[in-house]
Amino acid sequence: MSLAVKEHLRQTIEQMAAYFEKDILAIPDERYAVSIGGVTRTPADIVYEVAVVNNRLATRLSGGDPGPPPQDGFITAPEDQQSKSAGIDSFKLSIKNLLDACDGLTEADMDQVYHLPMGDMKPKDLLGLASVHVSYHLGQLNFIQAFYGDNEVHW
Repeated sequence: MSLAVKEHLRQTIEQMAAYFEKDILAIPDERYAVSIGGVTRTPADIVYEVAVVNNRLATRLSGGDPGPPPQDGFITAPEDQQSKSAGIDSFKLSIKNLLDACDGLTEADMDQVYHLPMGDMKPKDLLGLASVHVSYHLGQLNFIQAFYGDNEVHW
């Protein structure tokens, strides 16, 4: 992977992160930790999962081992991540960590292969996964907004 591809993926992550943050902000505070129907994931859960995955990818790209996933199945937000302000702070820090890890990658690092349970991946694959993961959950936040009657595009 060339450094130009890395820069493109970095810019895509930044763009998806900006959209994601705007959609978090559009969710009313009183609905941030509420499950629609009692069985869906809450916005707090979704935001927390994105932050956890971003941080795990950043650790991997920085040469570390993030260890096993923090929970089996869907990741849920702990009590200290149930407020929108805490979620936004965690999300923004995770994006910073991810972009810092991206910035630290050299041309020589681009051929590194990570042997993961989902298969072998290179840095471009992990950065692409980060962007797709944020985008995927952006759609979930947008659905929750629409469910509550908000049909605006906030970005």
